[in-house]
Amino acid sequence: MNVLLASILLPLAGALVVAAVPRVLDGLPYAIALVGSVGGALAVAGAAFRFTTSNASLQLRFDHPFDVELGVDFALAIDGIAVVFLAVGTGVCLLTLLARRQAGQPRNSLKFSALLLVQAALAGVYTSQNAIVFWCFWALLVLGSFLLVGVGGGSRRLLASSKLALSGFTSLVMLLGVFLFLGAEMQRLTGRLSFNFDVLTRVLLPLSTQYVVMFVALFAIALALPLLPLAGWWNDTHAQSPSVASVVLLVSPALYALMRVVLPCFPLAAFNMLPLLCGVAAATALVAAIAAPFEDDLRRRLAWVACTHTAVAVVGVASLTAEGLVGAILLMATRAVALGGVFLCLTPCEGEAGAHLPEDEPNHLFLPKALAYAAALMPGLGCFAGAFACLSGFAAADRDGNALAARPFELEPLVVILMCVAGAVSVGASLLNGLRAPTARSHIEPL
Repeated sequence: MNVLLASILLPLAGALVVAAVPRVLDGLPYAIALVGSVGGALAVAGAAFRFTTSNASLQLRFDHPFDVELGVDFALAIDGIAVVFLAVGTGVCLLTLLARRQAGQPRNSLKFSALLLVQAALAGVYTSQNAIVFWCFWALLVLGSFLLVGVGGGSRRLLASSKLALSGFTSLVMLLGVFLFLGAEMQRLTGRLSFNFDVLTRVLLPLSTQYVVMFVALFAIALALPLLPLAGWWNDTHAQSPSVASVVLLVSPALYALMRVVLPCFPLAAFNMLPLLCGVAAATALVAAIAAPFEDDLRRRLAWVACTHTAVAVVGVASLTAEGLVGAILLMATRAVALGGVFLCLTPCEGEAGAHLPEDEPNHLFLPKALAYAAALMPGLGCFAGAFACLSGFAAADRDGNALAARPFELEPLVVILMCVAGAVSVGASLLNGLRAPTARSHIEPL
């Protein structure tokens, strides 16, 4: 069996089996979930081991035609970008499952099933080479995240899960419209309908059309990342989510979609519209800097830190430089580990009093503090290295001899960099200051 296919099927099969196991069999759902998650992780490790770094093309291909007339084929492959996102997403899901075991046995095996569903969906998103299959896996990811929040969230979990579902499926509808439009254009130009990414990237639309379609795609991506003014659902969801759901939200594939789908499909429009996206990202970082210190809830402060990381990563991608792209990948990977670790450290303290770190047990604070310092972009740590590479690549970006001055949107790089730095420093300080403060006041059920 192809290792990429195994990385999807093993956790997916585990999710289905766990959902079917009677709840009276104590311990069995976790054992099955662990087997499915470890199996998927081993498949990803095999894919990473077989991946050749000197080869820039897609590797480990698996192609099974599904419906040729509709242009849908189950095509899987990875490149240098996908293999990193795949490893991070799978690893985070496995570590989260192990952390849940340490926190105690959950009362509802549906949560294990939802976590395996998320792991399979992430593997599918990062390996799919067909737009429709990619979209289906992303929809599966939204469904799994919705179940995690809705089943194990706080007293306002219905509102939080509803916001998550609304934002997720709104972005999915918009992306589906973009994919269908590109497929229709391909059929009009060549007489053959195809949704394969290799084919869609060869469709050179008129610049005016690219502007319109890319704006829709960017709106969907900004909603999923999230970026302001579309980030209203983000903090509410984190505040009412169990730790496992918060960790899952940190490995959203939206940035990957920006890098591997949106930019290659609209190269001319991207050249002119990315400065606008950088401005929105910088504004997001600045608003996070202003809002984070006023949050009493540690979860909300962590959510603002995640927003700042996302904004800096978007700036790195928008630079269209190798340094900026590598920095964005590194930042998102280290963010998942650092912030995800802080969220998981809250797990044993989730209960009627809310999620907080025990002030009377200083030994228990070492790990969350170390992870929080990394998430706060302290020099010498992973997140700092990624953020520095993003901003350095952005500063080095040069278009027509004038950095990021592409028409019709002109942007001063120094202003964007200062806004991002100010946001990162402020939210980092607010996170460290609130690390020992009591947090979520609502009831969060142990997962």
